[in-house]
Amino acid sequence: PGTPYVFAVASVAEDTRDGSWLAIDKYGRREPLIGASVSPLSAQTAPVSTLQYDFEFSSFTAFKTLNASATDVRATLGPTGQWGGEGHYGLYILGDANIENCNASVACCDGFDAAVAETLGLANACTAGVTACYVAGNAHLNEQVNGINSRPTPSNVASMDRSDLNEEAWSALASAGKNSSTAQLGGIGAEKIFGIIGDDYVSAVPAAACGGRLRLTSSFSRLSGATWYPRNVDVREGFETRFEFEISQPSLRCQSMEDVYSRCRSRGGDGFAFVVQQNSPTALGEAGMGLGYDGITNSIAVEFDTFYNEELGEPYENHVSVHTKGWREGNSANQIASLGASVRAPDLTSGTHEVIIRYTPKVDALQDVLAAGGARAGGPTDALPSTATIYDFLTNAEHASGAQADWATGLGILQIYLDDPASPLLTVPLNMDGTLDLDHGRAWVGFTASTGEDTFQTHDILNWNYISLRQEVPHFPSPIVNGIGAHACVDPNNCVHK
Repeated sequence: PGTPYVFAVASVAEDTRDGSWLAIDKYGRREPLIGASVSPLSAQTAPVSTLQYDFEFSSFTAFKTLNASATDVRATLGPTGQWGGEGHYGLYILGDANIENCNASVACCDGFDAAVAETLGLANACTAGVTACYVAGNAHLNEQVNGINSRPTPSNVASMDRSDLNEEAWSALASAGKNSSTAQLGGIGAEKIFGIIGDDYVSAVPAAACGGRLRLTSSFSRLSGATWYPRNVDVREGFETRFEFEISQPSLRCQSMEDVYSRCRSRGGDGFAFVVQQNSPTALGEAGMGLGYDGITNSIAVEFDTFYNEELGEPYENHVSVHTKGWREGNSANQIASLGASVRAPDLTSGTHEVIIRYTPKVDALQDVLAAGGARAGGPTDALPSTATIYDFLTNAEHASGAQADWATGLGILQIYLDDPASPLLTVPLNMDGTLDLDHGRAWVGFTASTGEDTFQTHDILNWNYISLRQEVPHFPSPIVNGIGAHACVDPNNCVHK
């Protein structure tokens, strides 16, 4: 990140009748053929630097949810799966998630002027040209997305037909591009921004400033929400993502004996998760103890769980755990799907917490992994736990037939740091490329959260950034390719490389 560099180019003329000119690696590279004619290098370019982050949200406003990437829609597929121009792609916001002050009760705008609102009225509190946000109540996900059963939930992913809206409402929504719950005020004035409640179109005058938090759920029962960065990002070559979160406004739960409260405790539920998935940019899993990711196939979740569910085999009410069932099955919040968990986390519901999640695709030696654990300022670390799920990935697929398991091509490590950037709370082994069926090494990243029937709380993300580590991963082609080779698949569904 932030690496300065210069480059120069040269032309190469080769005999394309030699078929070996097609033998390139996964990055599109190879050595020049014998006898190739290479021109002198051009003059070097002016110094430039790589981006500090692939994307960054220092805070969350209505404008930042919009797609502000390249306007030229022409694109080609790069050797590492990159598609389209660079830029900020905004957010897909699903279910009960929203940016702060944009929900079914209130609309908002960036730069809301409370003093103007008090003296001249709400309709004048937003300057023309800023971005407003409101909930469009009839914009719903489909009942089923990629095999995941989800109840209809509001979404900012465009899914409405023009015939469903009157012209005034459509004009407001059309300014939002792909984000149908966000609209530009432009010169039409705040009073022209329309919200939708059922089948009625009503004026939604902004009454507060948007953000700066991303609210995955508010503190009500039976809520679930998700948000995804709309562009696939590189996860195979390693990544580091950082964010701050705050869990607040817990519900009060009381025990009773003979209709008399005997003990009351302010403790909410259920928690949230950072998720890497190659299923759908509109994925939303099971609510409640499912934390919004349960059931999403082809996914890995790092959950921050605040409520003890005995039926899931959880270690404690306050824990961090990494869950996956690979690309063949839907993910599960049950502890049997965990690669490792830690109960050494500080109280997740108290104050603001800083998180770093780092995936390193290649480790040179076991001692490097153990050294990466170390002693935490906040207490001991959990490094390389032994779980049934880890064993499964080392012995599944065609391992029983003498061929490869999912993790036979090597192991990396996933590390979760919580309030201590010097030492991880939890370190688990992981082969990202072998666990998930990635799109040229890429996947969607984002957050999910949910609340319970009787226990609930507000889940807020305060800021978020992501950077690919771009560590070249050694590639060892499997003898199993589409069921053909020295070790043909006994069961095609178990092929490591499909």
